[in-house]
Amino acid sequence: MKKIKIKGFQSHKSSELNLHPNVNIIVGQSSSGKTAIFRAIEWLNTNRPLGTRFISHGETQAEVTIDNIRGTKTNKGKTYYELANNRFDSGSNVPDLVTNALNLSEINFQDQLSEHFLITSSPGEVARTFNRILNIEKVDEYVSKLSSLCNDSKNNLESKAKRKESQTTRLNELSYLNNLKLQVEELEAIIKIHEATIRVIDSLFLAIEDGKILEKTLQTEKIKKKRLVNALVQLEEPIKRYKHIQQFEELYYLAKNINTEIIGDCQLVLDLKTDISKIDLEKPKEIKKKIEIIHSLFQDYDHYITRIETIEENKRDIGVNIQSSLDQYQKELEDYKICPICLAPINDVSHIIQEVRKRYL
Repeated sequence: MKKIKIKGFQSHKSSELNLHPNVNIIVGQSSSGKTAIFRAIEWLNTNRPLGTRFISHGETQAEVTIDNIRGTKTNKGKTYYELANNRFDSGSNVPDLVTNALNLSEINFQDQLSEHFLITSSPGEVARTFNRILNIEKVDEYVSKLSSLCNDSKNNLESKAKRKESQTTRLNELSYLNNLKLQVEELEAIIKIHEATIRVIDSLFLAIEDGKILEKTLQTEKIKKKRLVNALVQLEEPIKRYKHIQQFEELYYLAKNINTEIIGDCQLVLDLKTDISKIDLEKPKEIKKKIEIIHSLFQDYDHYITRIETIEENKRDIGVNIQSSLDQYQKELEDYKICPICLAPINDVSHIIQEVRKRYL
């Protein structure tokens, strides 16, 4: 701090002080403005008080300058700071650049009613003051923070150690889970075998039911076939007679429709026509209807033969499906090597397949 300029601040209309680099003493009569100098410096450093009462009477603003730092307070309550040709509208605070440039704190200020600096202070207060002057309080602050961090780390380590111990105990308590996992895997394998067994048995039951239905249908169709064959054998003679009757019917109509004008007075032909007219054709017509029914039976016979062949083919397909299901079941048993009945390990599964065939086939 080399030069102080004060304008419009309390009793200082315009004052300038050139300071000595060592010790400066300000003397004067009472109410001559000595205290106002310190108030002006403190206002520039803290922007306090915030009001305008310290502006000299009749002035529009107060201005305090220390070296290249200037603060201005207008009678409208506005505060401005200037530093290195930069102007700041500070509001109620002091810009950080100005505070850092002034480098002043409450240690640098003491009014006439304050106790003598450090003389009446306690040893602790003196130590703290020197720490602040020498910036040693930062070391204390860092040591305090480090101590706090060390304590937190220690507590954290102790907490983690306890947690680790608790977790270790818990893990030991859960050691049975490994064996349980193996048991679960074995049970899952057994369940898969049982599921495969159930699938095979269901498939066999469905195939057996289909086979029974087909067998019953086939038996019925065979009975129908046998009856039809017997009926056809018995109808061989009526068929022959039908052909004869068919020829007779044609002759009958031809004779009945003989033109008598052509034959003239041939009495023999006329008598034959008269006799033919007296023939009853109802019985041949009934035989004709029966013959038509016989033809229909022949068509049914062909239909039954086709159905029987289809049923036989379906039966063969069911047998193939049953064998495929048994082969798949045998493969799954060979893969898992566990008996689905007694759950014992097995090497040869043929006896299980034989048992399935015996029970269900």
